[in-house]
Amino acid sequence: MNHSWQLFRVAFSPDGKLLLTAGANGTVRLWDAATCKPVTPVLVHSPGPIMAIMAVAFCSDGRTFYTASWDKTLRRWEIPTAAEDPLERLILEAEVLSRTELDRDGQIRVLDGKTWHERRQRLAELGDASLRRVSIQP
Repeated sequence: MNHSWQLFRVAFSPDGKLLLTAGANGTVRLWDAATCKPVTPVLVHSPGPIMAIMAVAFCSDGRTFYTASWDKTLRRWEIPTAAEDPLERLILEAEVLSRTELDRDGQIRVLDGKTWHERRQRLAELGDASLRRVSIQP
């Protein structure tokens, strides 16, 4: 893990899966706690003169966190929703576009309307542009 400047604060997400680091250069970064790989690019607390991040905290919902800077500003951040594995996106896209899935026995099963809609919503959360090609009606 390389934060690039002096590390000032560290916090774990409520589920322990993410690590948040904050530095003297006014930047924060999220890391996968198990692999120590970055989950986000470097995030800048506020533009302008460099002000150290003096406090970091995750919300209990595990989807947001806060940073407080030496310049007396507080910022709320949303943790990006992304597929933990690129394979998730590929599988969801194939299921939504074909309206089918492979069950545990390897058999092709047609998705009912509710399941198709749930998969389509998850794919939309992941920001998939191909959804523009998919009709709204199941």
